[in-house]
Order: sequence, then C-alpha cells, then structure tokens
Amino acid sequence: MKSLGGKEIAELVGVTAIVVSLIFVGFQMKQEQEIAYAEALGGYSATSLDFFLAAADYAEILVKGNAGETLTPVESHKLRTFIEAAETRLSLQMAQQQRLGGGLNTGELKFASFLYRNPAARVAWLQLVKDIDQFVDPLRTPESLVRTQERGSGALRQRIKTHLARLDQLYK
Repeated sequence: MKSLGGKEIAELVGVTAIVVSLIFVGFQMKQEQEIAYAEALGGYSATSLDFFLAAADYAEILVKGNAGETLTPVESHKLRTFIEAAETRLSLQMAQQQRLGGGLNTGELKFASFLYRNPAARVAWLQLVKDIDQFVDPLRTPESLVRTQERGSGALRQRIKTHLARLDQLYK
C-alpha cells in the first residue's frame, strides 16, 4: 500500500475542510430560516390580536349592519376602511409566509369565516373587490395584472370568494 505524501494529505485536509464548512453553512441557514419563521409567527400572532381588538371597536357598526339596519355614510366608510385594512394585513401576512416557504392559510380561512358570519362586512368587502376590479386593475400593467391574479392579492380575493361559496353551501 502506497503512503500518502504531503501534497495528497494537504489536498485531503482541504477537501475535508470544505465539506465540513458546507455542512456547517447548511445547518446555519436552516437555523436562520427557522428563526425567521418563528419571528413571522410571532408577528402574525400580534397582528391577529390587533385585528380582533379592532373588530371589537367596530362591533356596533357590525351588529347594526348584520341586523339589516341601514348604516350611515360615515359608518359604511368606517366599516369599509376596517375591512380594507384587514384584507391588506392578511395579504401581507400571506406574502411573508410565502417568502419563508410556509403554506399556512389559517388567516385566509378565518377572514372568509369572519366575512361569512358578518354579512355587513361581507357586503363591504365585496364592494371593495368590485372597486379594485373597476378602478385599480385597469391601471395595472399586463404583467402586474397576471401576477396579482396568479399569486397576489387578486388570487387571495378569488380564494376568499371560493371559501365563502363553500361556506354558503355548507350552511344553507
């Protein structure tokens, strides 16, 4: 058996060092991704709590609208602003989760459930969707329109509509 010379030993040590450093970098990247995901979940929890607290501030408007009473123009505007903020929060959370490789859609399902259980909020959201279709989408570039419809806020709105239709079927 031939013994290894100094050059061969140095090459072997060098290759081993490269392999070990690549393994270490891989573990470090995985750990950083897990930390980022945990931070995102913490942020999601905080904004979810904020949403529920804000919803309590709109309870009178929701109860009035859900009872079929006519909302004043100011109440309608407040409700729409709240719903638009809630949808924007959800859209940003979904984008953050996608960037981190997560696939949680619980927030999306909860938003659809909220709209289903609160007809006044659903009406406000459907008007928001209509206004975006009419006044925002025509201003988009063709590429931007495709992006939003395939994986952006347009896709989110379509999924919410699908969830609402399913809830309508389940609880006729």
